[in-house]
Order: sequence, then structure tokens, then C-alpha cells
Amino acid sequence: MRIQNINLNSQKIKDKENQINDLLSEILNRNIIDAETHKFIEDFVNESKTIENQENLYFKELNAFEKKLLKEIERKYKLVKKDYYKNLWTVLGMATFGPLISGLFGSVFKNMAFIEIGFPVGLLIGRQLGSYMDKKAAEENRQLNIK
Repeated sequence: MRIQNINLNSQKIKDKENQINDLLSEILNRNIIDAETHKFIEDFVNESKTIENQENLYFKELNAFEKKLLKEIERKYKLVKKDYYKNLWTVLGMATFGPLISGLFGSVFKNMAFIEIGFPVGLLIGRQLGSYMDKKAAEENRQLNIK
């Protein structure tokens, strides 16, 4: 099952189609998806062949399909892309641990000039936690071989 629209020949479209085809082959080779997910993929592949002369619309639909498929695969089968948790927890670490550590530094030193120290520390904590979770997902064979 491959996505290929012969009506649109843009390099941007071809690159995105190749990226999604790699994702599809990785998912389908694992033989774990149910009939509902398989039908969702099949419907989009068939629908993608009918779009003509609407390059921007087709590109947006490819992006939406990829995001929806990745969310579905992550939710149902706990499969994630490489560095998924690292990217997620880098932001979450900065947003959750950063303000706490900033407040701690500010109150301990009784100087709010130290408030900026907490965000990079939170970023590092989140990145390390995400790296650990990525490594754990790879050991459990829950990581897709795509970026």
C-alpha cells in the first residue's frame, strides 16, 4: 500500500509522500494493526489518488493524515517515532520543572535575578527523562524506525 499521486509532481509533495510511505511500511510490517486502522489507511490511500491540481490542499491533507495516524498508533499500540519522548519532555520539563526550580532559586537566594536559572535546568531534566523513556521504548520494541 503506497501513497502516490501522479497528478502532482512537486518535490515537496514527493518528499512528504515518501515520508508517509516509510511510516506505512514500518507500521504494516509489524502486523499488529486492527481492521479499523487498516481501513483508515486504505481509505486515505485510495482518496489521495483522486486529488488533482490542488497542491497546497493535498500537502495539508498529507500532514493531517500523518499526524492522525501517528496519534492513533501511539494511542492504540503505544508505538512512537524516534525521539518522541525526548521532544515531548524537553518542552514539558521546561514548562513544569522550570518555574518550580526558578521559584526555589529565587526564594533561597532572596533575589529574583536567579529566576532565569530554573528554565534551563528544567529543560535538561525533561530532556534526560525523555531520553530515558525513548531508550525504554526501544528496548520494548515500541519505537518506529523513523524520525
